[in-house]
Amino acid sequence: MNDQFFYKKFLIAIALSIFFHLSFLYVFYKKKEENEIVKYTVVDLASFKNFTNEEIKQVTKKPPPVKRKIVEKKLKTVEIKKPAESTDKKLLPKQKKVIAGIEKIQKVKTEVNEKIIEEAKTNVNEAKKQKDTITKSIDFKKSQLKKDNELLVNQSMALYLRKISNEINKIANNVYPKKAIRRKLQGKIITRIKIGKDGEVVDIKPVTNKPKILVEATKKLLEKMGRLSTPPQILFQKNRTITLEIPVNYLLK
Repeated sequence: MNDQFFYKKFLIAIALSIFFHLSFLYVFYKKKEENEIVKYTVVDLASFKNFTNEEIKQVTKKPPPVKRKIVEKKLKTVEIKKPAESTDKKLLPKQKKVIAGIEKIQKVKTEVNEKIIEEAKTNVNEAKKQKDTITKSIDFKKSQLKKDNELLVNQSMALYLRKISNEINKIANNVYPKKAIRRKLQGKIITRIKIGKDGEVVDIKPVTNKPKILVEATKKLLEKMGRLSTPPQILFQKNRTITLEIPVNYLLK
């Protein structure tokens, strides 16, 4: 409790001292302002016959110049730090060796990758070349097979045509029309026929028009036969029927 009481008294004393100091300063500045008021000298006008304006002098005290405090701001000097020395100087020789080893490994890796890429490119190019050669050989084989097939079809057709034309010619000469013999008619009669896979005659159309007796005789002969010897099945690769032109030679003996 005594400490608190003493503390309060101490604060009051400080407050009073501040108040007295402030009041003293206020009075001092007030007097100073009063002294700075302009002072005039009074002259007795009766003692002077001629009064001039010059004899009245106005005395004024100029206030002292106010000194302004120039506050100089000190600029903070910024120290420019030098760039730190490269870490290579601070590295130990062991660390340098490790870094050099890592760089060598990276170089080896890049070289290996480049070699792998080049080998892959060469392999791709070789594969393309092989593919091209294979496709060319396949195309050549296909064309060759096609040619061989066409040749075989043509050969089979020629053999079959010769066979059936011989058969038809033998029959035709044995059944020579009597009217044609009397009139001494002879010649080659060409007839276009269609036959199926089993040799059946499907359609008959004469190509030769004269002599009519021999043309009609050939048509009747083929209609009576109805079926020819079985043709080779290679002739029916594209269609179910084949068309043949059969020449029949009528010759008088």
